[in-house]
Amino acid sequence: MTTVGTTKGTACNEQGEYFLEVPAGRTVKVMFSFSGALAYVEEVILEPGEVRTVNARLRFITLKTID
Repeated sequence: MTTVGTTKGTACNEQGEYFLEVPAGRTVKVMFSFSGALAYVEEVILEPGEVRTVNARLRFITLKTID
């Protein structure tokens, strides 16, 4: 997961759990990505001290061979 437009990000563990701290009071785009899957972006605005769970379900794509 990364915050769009920054170099801030994190990776999930084997259970898919992650923790990513973002600034409160402004719109932040959080992007979930994985090799072979379409990226998923969600906008969040957090209040000071708020903790939120964002669950993303990635869609995997089938790559075609190149002749």
